[in-house]
Amino acid sequence: TAHDRFKAFNYAGFTIKPAYVDDTELEVTKVEYQDHQIRVAGRERLFIDCVSKPKYAGGWEECLKSLEGLGGLKIDHLITLLNKGYGGQTAVRRAGLVLELLRESSVFYKHLKENELESVSNLVKGGNRYLSVKEGGTLNRRWRLIVPDSFRDLLRAV
Repeated sequence: TAHDRFKAFNYAGFTIKPAYVDDTELEVTKVEYQDHQIRVAGRERLFIDCVSKPKYAGGWEECLKSLEGLGGLKIDHLITLLNKGYGGQTAVRRAGLVLELLRESSVFYKHLKENELESVSNLVKGGNRYLSVKEGGTLNRRWRLIVPDSFRDLLRAV
């Protein structure tokens, strides 16, 4: 199994841990790199994976920092993946919130149109949820997320 093949290891003072996922094919392509074939996730899947599990992206601050510089994201394709259920409600809500915030702070997201955000917000179903593990905060009604008051400050730190 994958759990037997991939073990955590240390490199340059960091512990590298594998992130196990159920779907290893969706939005993944194979590319040649230094005489090796490697599998690379597309930008839209990367975005969804990062907001769904920010701990694998170094926590929220690193996640936002990385996504802020992610150019070439195709918003219509991202919406299609979310609409197909990739990442579930967690991904929909977090992606919407992050897209909305990045639209204000990143040149790569300034083109984002209100109707595109509306398409994402139309996918939000069910009651309110916490952005992080029951930290408290303020309810963002559009995304039905209780967002820690310090979350927006993470973008300023980026």
